[in-house]
Amino acid sequence: SGTLTDGSLTVDAEKNAKVFIRLNGVSITCSNDAAIRINQADKVFLTLAAGTENTVTSGETYSAAALADKTDGAIFSHDDLTINGSGALTVTAAYKHGIAANDSLRIAGGTITVTAPSDTIHVNDSLHITGASLTLSAGDDALRSDTSIAILGGGITVNSCSEGIESPEILIEDGDITVTSTDHGINACGTETADGSLPGVTINGGTVIAEAANDAITTGDGGTITINGGDVTARGGVNNFGDN
Repeated sequence: SGTLTDGSLTVDAEKNAKVFIRLNGVSITCSNDAAIRINQADKVFLTLAAGTENTVTSGETYSAAALADKTDGAIFSHDDLTINGSGALTVTAAYKHGIAANDSLRIAGGTITVTAPSDTIHVNDSLHITGASLTLSAGDDALRSDTSIAILGGGITVNSCSEGIESPEILIEDGDITVTSTDHGINACGTETADGSLPGVTINGGTVIAEAANDAITTGDGGTITINGGDVTARGGVNNFGDN
């Protein structure tokens, strides 16, 4: 708890360590690095204490050491990160991404607001959202994963972005999702991979509203869009051949 006006909360643990951090009404600002950074651990759990408001803010320019480490988020993790709890978290990034993880990210709870000049949430591995309330304003992508995104519940409101939800594999099982985009709303990006798999969007349930200047729901060349259930509104069209 408390206030840190210019500094970072840093996790640097053993490779097999599981680290639990409880944010209980905290305000962390860092002018030249991630305000919360995970250098090393097996898994880190960031819990938002019930009834609390927590804020994380980063500056416009990162230090040479942070850039050498490829730090690119106000909350940044080299390893697996889980955000849970029922409290509130506001992340304001002035440099690149709001929440960035090199490994997997799971968001299981909380009321989370993220604003960033690039991606609000950027993950190199898988992204799972199971029960949070997210409000996102991005200069580029709202939700971005290099491998897969699974939305299994919760509420997601994307107020502004270029690409709303972008990943080679996107699965929506449940939740209330509204995306307003200046480019694509939901985009399974990429082309055929080495194992022959194709990018795709699968919607099995939930309420999805995607409003985009280009395609509301789209895939890369030859990808698939499968809608098995849910209430889906696509303002901007559905296109399973990318830009072709």
